[in-house]
Order: sequence, then C-alpha cells, then structure tokens
Amino acid sequence: MSLSSSESTAVLDEVANVSTDESGSAAIEAEVNDVEVIIPTSASDPISLTFATGSAFAVDLPAGEQSADASALEPGVVAFDAGTFTTIPVVKDDGSVQIATVLDGPESPTAYEYGITIAGGGSLSLTDEGVVLVTGADGKLTGAVAPAWALDADGRNVPTRYEVQGDTLVQIVDHTEGSFSYPIVADPWMGGNLFDRMNTGSWNSQPRYSLFRSTWGAVVSGYATATPIFLSAGWSEAVSRWPVLTSKETLHQQYDCHAFYAILKPDSWNLEKARSNNSGWGSTIASHWCNW
Repeated sequence: MSLSSSESTAVLDEVANVSTDESGSAAIEAEVNDVEVIIPTSASDPISLTFATGSAFAVDLPAGEQSADASALEPGVVAFDAGTFTTIPVVKDDGSVQIATVLDGPESPTAYEYGITIAGGGSLSLTDEGVVLVTGADGKLTGAVAPAWALDADGRNVPTRYEVQGDTLVQIVDHTEGSFSYPIVADPWMGGNLFDRMNTGSWNSQPRYSLFRSTWGAVVSGYATATPIFLSAGWSEAVSRWPVLTSKETLHQQYDCHAFYAILKPDSWNLEKARSNNSGWGSTIASHWCNW
C-alpha cells in the first residue's frame, strides 16, 4: 500500500528522516524535536509519544489484532494492512504523528477506534471546533488531535467527524452515504509539542529569545482553544525545553502577552530580557503591544 501526496493533503510533507524497519518490537523508535516517538512493529501494540514535560500518551491502532505487522514504506512511514483498510502512521519532523487511514472500497468500515491511554490518567474532550483535547489527571493539556478530515481519490470531501467514547477516539467516515472514488484517505493528526525551536539573539545588550512554533503548533494556533492551550501547555513545554526562560518574570509576561494578542503571528514570538517586569501589562496593551 502506498500513499501519494495528492491523496493525503500533505500527509507526506515534513516527514521525519528516522530509522524505520520491520524487525524488533518497534518499527520506529526515535527522538524527534524533543519528543520520544515509538511506532510498534505489531499493530496490537500502541503508538506512544513522550514529551519533554514528562507527559505522555499511547494510541491503539484500529483493528490492531486483525492487522498485519508493520511494513516499512520509507523513513518515518510504516503501514499496517487490516484487509479492507490500511493504517499508515507518519512521524513528522516536529514530533507529531499523523495516522492516515486508507479505505479500499465500500466494504471498508465506517468507524475507526483509537484507544488513548494517558500516563497517570486523564480524559479526552471534544471542542465545538472538532479539536480533541488530551488532558492529564492534573488538568493540564498533554496533547491534542486536529479536527477530522477525509478525502476521496478525486479530492472530494467525505463526511467525517470524531466522537469521544470514554478513553476512545472514534473517527466516523460516512463513505457509504454518497458516490465516492476509492481509495479514501482519512486521519487523526495528533501531537503535543507546540514549538519547533528557540533561537537566542540580543536586544539592548541582553538576550532576546525567539520562539518558533512547530507545524503542529501553527495548526493549533488557528482554533479558538489556542490561547488557553499556549498559556498552559505551551509555557510548560517552553520552560521544560529551555529553562532559561524562567530567569526573569518579564519573559513569562511577554510570553503570555503573545499568547493573547499574537496567537496568529506567523513568525517568532520574541521575548527580551532587557524589558522590565510588568505585572500590569494587560491594562496597557494598546500602548505597548507586548513591547513595554
């Protein structure tokens, strides 16, 4: 089973160049953008993602017990053949994982179940925008799943949606309700790392820290839930990966300001240590726009 970019709406863009094989217990075991990613060889074992913050979750593949073992397609991409459909996990270079599901024909199922186990316990919730939030037992965000999509072989949208049933994410693909061309590609795209990297420069003779969002983080930024996600999970991630951001309170304040007012800013969030601490920055936003 192959997966072309025309079928996948960029599923095969920005794939991590990681060692991929069909032997041992893991087809892929790699650290990508500070995320430990494990794709199993057996479809009955879960995919797991562990983040720099220490949070982690595991994802069961649909029809895992009935699927063949992993077949390596290319670095970062493996396939599990379940007969009437194929599950193709794709590891992205920002540490996210896109699990493409290729439906072969009308006999393919309409429901695909992904059991999600959160380290330490937690819950799943579905927002009005179709984003699935993976929340730990401490109430902090562990990760998220982008809204569902499905396309047929001619590029037409196929009706699809997510349902959350306890600790299971179910993708419904209503491919039998219309005249569609096969194969149909659908997916959950999940991740946790909101940032790709931090660069250090200078401003007023002191460090300037520039945070760049990952591709996954840029996707999350487009939804209404983005600001609270970046205020909580985003800051936790940033200080776990780059502890220097805790060296002065103004850096946290500037970060929060960007999360509120520059969530759609396409380039970096610049945090400048030379700026004074300003606990009341929110009341004077019109005069400084995060540069007080």
